[in-house]
Amino acid sequence: MNKKTYSKAKIKQLAEENIRFFTSDIKRLLVIENMNFDLILACGNTGIYLAELTKWIFNELKIKHPLVLKLPIQRFCKSEAQKWPDSKMEAKRLRYQINPAKNFPLVIFDNSVLLPELKKQIFGQKKYKNILFVDDEIHSTLTIRLALDLLQKSGHLSNQPNVTIVAENHNLIWPYHNPDVFLHFLPFGIHKQLNNLISNAVSSDFIGSVLQYLPEDFNKKSVVNLLLDLPVKVFNGKKPNFTKQFNLKLRKEMTEYDVQKKEHKKYLMKLIHEGLAQK
Repeated sequence: MNKKTYSKAKIKQLAEENIRFFTSDIKRLLVIENMNFDLILACGNTGIYLAELTKWIFNELKIKHPLVLKLPIQRFCKSEAQKWPDSKMEAKRLRYQINPAKNFPLVIFDNSVLLPELKKQIFGQKKYKNILFVDDEIHSTLTIRLALDLLQKSGHLSNQPNVTIVAENHNLIWPYHNPDVFLHFLPFGIHKQLNNLISNAVSSDFIGSVLQYLPEDFNKKSVVNLLLDLPVKVFNGKKPNFTKQFNLKLRKEMTEYDVQKKEHKKYLMKLIHEGLAQK
């Protein structure tokens, strides 16, 4: 079903359901399956948004949450070449992304520039074995593979790590050439035609009121981050970063910003409590 066939009210309802399902899945891992994690891995805007909700769920269950590693993983960047490779085989060799909708070739970004940021967040020589990766949806798994590669380069990835993914299933593909990574996937929904669905758990009117204070090219799906006072990822073509410049701008110019943040947190906690009550 095409997204255009859904009303705004229906999309918001589905987003709320996904937050309940996500909460229920986290509870299942912690309480029913009695799983222990030593790292929560969050990449990108929706990743750190759901990692924040994950911390709340841990707290509600009176379980101490592990370290949350926040990485602004960048999947692709514009290639220096201004023409498409001659064949799919050549594209694979160059790690190009074949996407005819783009008028320029894309290449997988080298996230090694994030190693200093990773090391700032991790203390000592600890190696992480039981990793919980949360995101709003997953398909190619490129984001998590790039993050695991970065952890491995840093020396903080244990041998034979157990990786648990909690995300909406958009036909997950796992072409990760590392047989020692043990994968556990727990999907909380399937809405393939609705990308970034979980970020719609906020009124469109509020999104509109926020966007008037932000640059025209600001991704409206990231408004939910601002409501939890979380940073937003920006990419200048050389290095991705998390920034709070938009939060500071809203705090300065939008008089109702702090009130809206409190209301949104109360609204999300209600959905989390409902999710925890599900069996």
